[in-house]
Amino acid sequence: MVFLQQSTGVVMDRGYGVGRRVLPSLVTVVVALVFAIAMQAQPIRPEVPKLSLTGREGGYNTSYYPDGRLWVPAAVGNQPRYILVPVFIKNCWVTAGGYQAQPIYSIRFKFQYDSSAFRAVGVQTRGPVYSGTHPNVRVDGFDEPTIADGWQISWDDARDTLYQTYYNFIPVTNNRLRGRRVNVVMQSSTPLPLTGDPSIQDCNAFDFRPLCYIKLEVKGRPGYLESDVSPLAIPPDSIYYNTLDVVHESPFPGDVNYPVPGLANMDRYLAGIRYQRTGFEPAVVNDIDLGMIYAHIYTPGRFEFLPQPTGLDPNEIAVENVNNGDSLFAITRIVYLDPVLQGQTQARVRINVRLKPDGVRAKNVIVESDQPWLLFQGVAAGGGTFKQLNPTGVVRRATIGYIDRSILGPQGIGFPDAVNNNIPQNADPLLNLDIICDPNAVGFDDPNIQNPNEFAGKYEGYITFRSQDVEISPVRLKVTFLYIRVPDETYNGVSTVWAPRGIEIKIRNSAPVPQQARLLFGTGLRATINADSLFGEFPYDTPPNDAQFFARFFPINATDGSQDNGLGDYTGIFASRDIRNVFDDTTIVYRVRFSAGGALNYPIVITWDPRSFPDGAQLFLRDIEGGQTFAVNMREATLNQDGTRSYTIRDASITAFDIEYTPARAVRQMTSDKGWNLVSLPVRPSDDLYSVVFPNLQGVTPIKFSQDIYQQDERLKVGVGYFVRFPNPDTTVISGVLVKQINSRLFPVRVYDGWNTVGALSVPVSIDRITFEPATQGGTPPIRVPLTFVYEYQTNRGYRAVSELTPGKGYWIKVRGQGFYNVSAPTTRGSSSVDDPGAVLAAAAQLTIRDAAQREGLLYLGEGRIAAEAGQYELPPLPPHGMFDVRFGSNTLVASDVNPIVRVQGAHYPLTLRVAKSTGAYTALDATTGAVLGHLLPGGSLTVSDPNVTAIRLLRQTPQEIGYDVTVTPNPVERAAQVRVSVPETQHATVALYNALGQEVVRIFDGVLTPGQTSVEFNVEALPAGTYLVKVSSGTYTAVQRVTVVR
Repeated sequence: MVFLQQSTGVVMDRGYGVGRRVLPSLVTVVVALVFAIAMQAQPIRPEVPKLSLTGREGGYNTSYYPDGRLWVPAAVGNQPRYILVPVFIKNCWVTAGGYQAQPIYSIRFKFQYDSSAFRAVGVQTRGPVYSGTHPNVRVDGFDEPTIADGWQISWDDARDTLYQTYYNFIPVTNNRLRGRRVNVVMQSSTPLPLTGDPSIQDCNAFDFRPLCYIKLEVKGRPGYLESDVSPLAIPPDSIYYNTLDVVHESPFPGDVNYPVPGLANMDRYLAGIRYQRTGFEPAVVNDIDLGMIYAHIYTPGRFEFLPQPTGLDPNEIAVENVNNGDSLFAITRIVYLDPVLQGQTQARVRINVRLKPDGVRAKNVIVESDQPWLLFQGVAAGGGTFKQLNPTGVVRRATIGYIDRSILGPQGIGFPDAVNNNIPQNADPLLNLDIICDPNAVGFDDPNIQNPNEFAGKYEGYITFRSQDVEISPVRLKVTFLYIRVPDETYNGVSTVWAPRGIEIKIRNSAPVPQQARLLFGTGLRATINADSLFGEFPYDTPPNDAQFFARFFPINATDGSQDNGLGDYTGIFASRDIRNVFDDTTIVYRVRFSAGGALNYPIVITWDPRSFPDGAQLFLRDIEGGQTFAVNMREATLNQDGTRSYTIRDASITAFDIEYTPARAVRQMTSDKGWNLVSLPVRPSDDLYSVVFPNLQGVTPIKFSQDIYQQDERLKVGVGYFVRFPNPDTTVISGVLVKQINSRLFPVRVYDGWNTVGALSVPVSIDRITFEPATQGGTPPIRVPLTFVYEYQTNRGYRAVSELTPGKGYWIKVRGQGFYNVSAPTTRGSSSVDDPGAVLAAAAQLTIRDAAQREGLLYLGEGRIAAEAGQYELPPLPPHGMFDVRFGSNTLVASDVNPIVRVQGAHYPLTLRVAKSTGAYTALDATTGAVLGHLLPGGSLTVSDPNVTAIRLLRQTPQEIGYDVTVTPNPVERAAQVRVSVPETQHATVALYNALGQEVVRIFDGVLTPGQTSVEFNVEALPAGTYLVKVSSGTYTAVQRVTVVR
């Protein structure tokens, strides 16, 4: 293979040539001119490629080796450890200066090592690549290709007694007897790439780039013979490019620019560090020559995190070594975010990452989070150079070239560096890691949650640290993120000194230098009496020191220790916070204990801003004896100039007080029709007098039904249904406490055997949420009948069966037995398991009764299967006198017999009766006198004008029994036929013949028919043969007879 030749074209048999002039003089001049121009944009002449283990001419690449040495962690236990040693190359073998450089297609070299320290296991062309400088070396990739990636590589490993014998000034030790060499042969069909820009005129500007990696298994350990400081070398015995041995042969023999290199001119083909000790250097500095690097083997370290717990502050930010196993760590304090009070969009805490013990390093560190909301960033702390991650922003995954502890820097075991230059000057700084919890990434993939407050809660995630150079990897750091739910109460003013959410109080003593504590209380969804981390609360582990000033909430009936030691605040903004359930239906008591720090520090001044009180809320400040010493309406206490109010405690024996909070009132709007309505309280009002709740009622006190009797009630109760009367359509706004549950403890509603009027909650619920409690302890609870629905009253329709309770409406239920009415709202809205009665009755035959005021009652006729179920549709008792109501005489919605009686109450006459979806006809009678009122045919109607008729019996008949009939003779017919029509009374009628397309072809009769039978003849001779329909229409009655025309 021709390796290189001069531009004159003279080629020698060893693959290198020497130039000689062979061209005419004119050509020579032209060529010289061309070369002169070319030299302005090219190196002066080609250089033989150089190999290096340090990656730099006359020194080392600090991105790979910050102190010029290779620091290698020893293997631990039975787990093998491997390292990759990069072999660098600088290739400036470029045609220039009258020299023609032929492409390089093969390379051969040796790599020497100490067999007591390492064992060769392979050669590869992919590995990590670094950039940057101390302390911020970046890993640009963990599996990046070298310039020889894709080349065919063969290698062998054998003993080499020439190990360390090529360097005159380096003493030969018994390491030579442990020497081995890896012989590497590389070939390719594509030439070796250049490592720089050929347009640059100086080969010194070309880079050293990784050619390949020697993979070694680490066998040595610290203190084992001399293998803990082990030279690695590319020996200057034979380095081949194609067939040229660049150690012993010149590429251009006889050319003064290319003398035979030999050992004296190693810098022609090798690069790196050359340093000979003078005897005054620290022991860490070794004799070294080109093509070498020292590997220092050390016991691997472990990851360590700061700060560590002190146990002095329960709210401190520290990192706990879980079980002291060095594999799992946890931030001891919850990382919290109160988005309103803190005014931040993300939560941050800062920790430090380092290694332990001294004298260790971890390369190729990967830091990664397992949650989208868990982020981190390397940041500065205290100024100066700081450790950065790659990438440098807020990320979930990043890398770092190395973390070093006490190898680098003036106090490090590796200082000074390999060439005694005292580099780097500074030790590797701690990795200051800001851990960032972003609530915007919590639940980001749930499109059903629109309110960010719904993401409030506690979340756990892990940040993982990995490196092959540490003893334990991976290491996980547990992070608990608390996205605090804000209280419901909202500040209604403009202020920078009062909490924007919740109700804040400030407690101040009268010490020479006054001390103050801020406390926060209020209500919120899912809050409890115990410490709720959801709302930023935690229970103190120890009681406060009464000799020092403090103020804390102490929940009276808590069960988690906070009743003894008090509640804390994760945010640190408040000395204590106490948030309770927003659906608490009774007055909430917040107990505060305090110490003035001594009797001389009285009086104690308690201050608050009423603008943080919800409209309608009642707040009282009392002593803990129920107000025997003081009881203050917090809306009416001493007014301060800034609009706040305060109360002063002067008695040094008082060290506690209660805040009694009747929660913020809910607002519900009720729409009522003109006339009678069946209603209930949608909230618990502050004043339950009916005239206050419903100021527009028409004269009549609300009426409830209990113990088989209507009763008037001036004081309205939650959970009870009342009939009320409005003179006009009305919209009522009622403020009060939300009602989420009705039971014997909160709102006792007694039900008795039979029918009762009951109320609903503040939210819609299915009737399957209705249960009952026994009247006495150990008794049997009542049973609701029927189980499938309850009744509401509609002003213009009367009673209607429903399967859901709507806020503000009253209902009729029937029970067997006595007890207490129970109904509760589910924690989540779901579908009812009860069948809708409207769907059950949709297919039944219907009887509608409409009065002159357009009020309409709907009953169901007992036809088919529905008749057998009539007993399940028993209606409540008749509403009070004058209220519109229609029902069957059996007090049911569905007729229980064939000839039912319909009862009507409170109607305006005339009445219109209609039958739909029925297969039969009915004769209507006055149930009192027996007089015939008329006939009801399917789809027809009947008018009743006499207001004395309040009970109507319906006699079920066929149309023929009533007197309607139609026949056609003869049938089939050829020429003429007769239609015989019978009607029970004088009325207008039409008789027509229709074809199969529904088109009228002959109008047979159009006139008045008298009672009895009427015959009409018609002729079909002009009609084609086929099937026709004779249709008789008389009033609401319609009959059809099929007739066949033949020929």
